[in-house]
Amino acid sequence: MRLRRHLLPETPLAGAAVAAEKLRAALAEPLDLLGHRIPLSVSIGVAEARVGEPLESCLRRADTALYRAKDGGRNRVELDESAAPEAS
Repeated sequence: MRLRRHLLPETPLAGAAVAAEKLRAALAEPLDLLGHRIPLSVSIGVAEARVGEPLESCLRRADTALYRAKDGGRNRVELDESAAPEAS
């Protein structure tokens, strides 16, 4: 399966990072549930799809960034900044 549809089409990594940070900040507000304030946090890993890249590869890079966010203290956004493989 090739990446043809993705969450933020035509969005470079920096733009996706801004969107992820807005989402993280919005979810950081405590949830009021039946009179109880429940604190929430979210860690997000962001990867930019590469032309011709299988979906599994992109998701793997996003997952690696997610675990870096969790290891870095949680409630944060981490980017996949690995260099794209060079064309032969």
